[in-house]
Amino acid sequence: MKSIDIKSEKIAADRRSVEFELREKLPAYAEQVSTISRVLGKAKIRKEGLTQAQRMIVNLGIAITQGSESAIEWSITRALNHEVAESAVEEVIEKCKDLLARKPML
Repeated sequence: MKSIDIKSEKIAADRRSVEFELREKLPAYAEQVSTISRVLGKAKIRKEGLTQAQRMIVNLGIAITQGSESAIEWSITRALNHEVAESAVEEVIEKCKDLLARKPML
């Protein structure tokens, strides 16, 4: 195996590890992953974790619920750069708006 392949595998393994740790330790992240799996369908969630595009969708949901305009803009740009369809971005925005309208913020 080439050195670059070994490094790539190490990076991928580290990312998967972090993905599982985030799901375990951050309820908000786990909730966003759950929401994304409902939006995308369970078959779209890989056993080793989310794709980069799915992470960008989760990030957008978190940014929206936090209410940071600059974070929302950044997340939309990143999602589109990772080939997330505009319709998926719009759906996340609408679902988060609905969620925020139903849940009182602490």
